[in-house]
Amino acid sequence: MRPPLPVPLPPTPAAPTSQTLCGWHAVHAALARRPQALRRLFFAQERMSALRPLLTDLAQARVAYRCVTPDELERISHSHAHQGIVAVFDAPPAVQIQAPALAQHAQTRGVWLALDGVENPHNLGAIARTAAFLGVAGLLLSQAQSGPWLSTAAFRVAEGGLDQLPVWLVQDLSQALRTLVKAGAQVVALDHRSPQSLRDLVLQDKGLRVLVAGAEEAGVSPPVLAACSHRVAIDAAQVTTRTVESLNVAAAVAIAAARMTAAV
Repeated sequence: MRPPLPVPLPPTPAAPTSQTLCGWHAVHAALARRPQALRRLFFAQERMSALRPLLTDLAQARVAYRCVTPDELERISHSHAHQGIVAVFDAPPAVQIQAPALAQHAQTRGVWLALDGVENPHNLGAIARTAAFLGVAGLLLSQAQSGPWLSTAAFRVAEGGLDQLPVWLVQDLSQALRTLVKAGAQVVALDHRSPQSLRDLVLQDKGLRVLVAGAEEAGVSPPVLAACSHRVAIDAAQVTTRTVESLNVAAAVAIAAARMTAAV
């Protein structure tokens, strides 16, 4: 069964109309997925040779481009890690999925990630890069996270992952997860306080699997935890000390997503 199409969110005055990306892989991934959205391209002199075929196409399409200094690239991107290229795109459309489409989607196979309050753009980018590498089907976020998701840093760290993964926004994440569970999805929250280990988790061989992770300090919030069908902790194979209580959220998601996608 094909996933239901999400409904585009109506434009709002607060919605960003443009998105600045930097980093070689992030820019090229966006160009591959949405070339018509490119508005301006800036690059350092040392990138000229590699970009020449693209520049010819941009000139024919009358898209502005300019060779600038590294300092100018840093000013435009607000990042030291621009890798000699910065591009301005139309912002990707935010999409919202409603309860009926979620319930239908619960019958499909695959693994999705749901992030609860994860707003650090570097963590978002790292999670998206891992998710794309492992074949995760998409990301489920609350609308409150749409700003960090669109950030320059998140897309740069994702190395193309955020242009590869569908990103669906929901108004209330706990309600969305309850809808998925009721429709038959298996929703697994990462919770370092849980007595159940990820290694011992047994899931049914059908339907959608959703991995839920929370922010660094607070973890998965109580309402979202209550909506999940499973809670698991990541245990080390051999633990001689407990000086480190938990993992960075991006590392935790990498371990758990590898476990869940391997079993699909």
